[in-house]
Amino acid sequence: MKTSLDHLPEKKVRELQLLTRLILKELPVEMIILYGSYARGDYVEFDVRHDFGVRTTFSSDFDILVLKGNAPDELTAERKLDKAERAFGRKTGFQTPVQFLVEFIGTFNQYLSDGRYFYTDILREGILLYDSGKFRLETPRPLKAAECLEQAKDYYDRWFKKGKTFYDYAVLSLQKRDDHFSIFNFHQACECYFHAITLVYTLDKPRQHDLKKLLGAAKFHAPEVLAFFPLDTEEDKRLFEVLKRAYIEARYNPKYEITPEDIAAIRPHVELLGEITRAVCQRKFAGLEELVRRQEAGAENTDSIQTER
Repeated sequence: MKTSLDHLPEKKVRELQLLTRLILKELPVEMIILYGSYARGDYVEFDVRHDFGVRTTFSSDFDILVLKGNAPDELTAERKLDKAERAFGRKTGFQTPVQFLVEFIGTFNQYLSDGRYFYTDILREGILLYDSGKFRLETPRPLKAAECLEQAKDYYDRWFKKGKTFYDYAVLSLQKRDDHFSIFNFHQACECYFHAITLVYTLDKPRQHDLKKLLGAAKFHAPEVLAFFPLDTEEDKRLFEVLKRAYIEARYNPKYEITPEDIAAIRPHVELLGEITRAVCQRKFAGLEELVRRQEAGAENTDSIQTER
C-alpha cells in the first residue's frame, strides 16, 4: 500500500494530517487509509452535473477507511467519528466533506482473502495515513469476474425487489390515509435502493439507516444518486430531513405529524431513486459481463477485478 501524499496540494495534505489527528484523538484504531478519488488523484473540488434530467453539484469526499483492532461498537464508533468530522469541518471551514468507513481489521482481512473487489481496490489504490504496526493486511485472493457477477446480481435481485415492495406499501398506505406508515415505507424503500447499489459495487453494505450517510456511501460508486434529492433550496432540505427522520419518528413518536402534501412532494424523489438504482446497477453488471467474456477468452489478467466508478 502507498504512503505518499505527494500528488496532492499542500493544503489537502495538511487537512488529511489534521483529520488523522482528530480521528486518533477520538478513537483507538490500528490503521487509517485514504481511498477513492483523493488517493487516486482524480478528485473533483466542484462540478455541476446533469443526471436523469436533474441539475446537481458535486464535490469529492475524503474517503477514509478506519480499521479497528476489535469488533467496533458501531454506534460508539459512529458518534466518535461524527465528532471528529465536526471538529475537522470547524477547523477547515467545511471545505472538504468526509465519508467514513469503519471496519474490524479481521473482517477487512477476510474480505481481502475472499477477493472482494471493492476492498482489494482499496488495498491497491489506498494511501496509509496511520499504522499502529500491530497488524498486517492479507494478500487478496484473485476473484473471477463470474463470481462477482453472480453475487452482485443476487444482491440486486433481493434488495431492489425489497425496495419496490416498500414503495408499493407506501403508496397503498397513502391511499388508505395512513400517513405515518406511508412515509416510513418511503424511507425503507430508499434504504433498500441504497443497499442495492453498495452491495452491487462492493458485495457489502453499510450497517446504517441514516439516509444522508447511505447517500454519501452510494455517491462514491454512482454520483448519479445525487439527482435523487438535490438540496438546492431550503424547502428541498426540509423535505429531505422529513424523509431522513421518518425511520424513527414515524414509528416511535406518538406526537409525530406529517402532511399528505409533504408525502406527495417526497414520493417522486423515491421513485427517481428506484430508476437511478436500476440504471447504475445495470451499468455495473455490463462491466462485469465484459470482464467475464475477456476472462473466458483468456485475454484478461485475472489477478485483479477493479471496481468501475
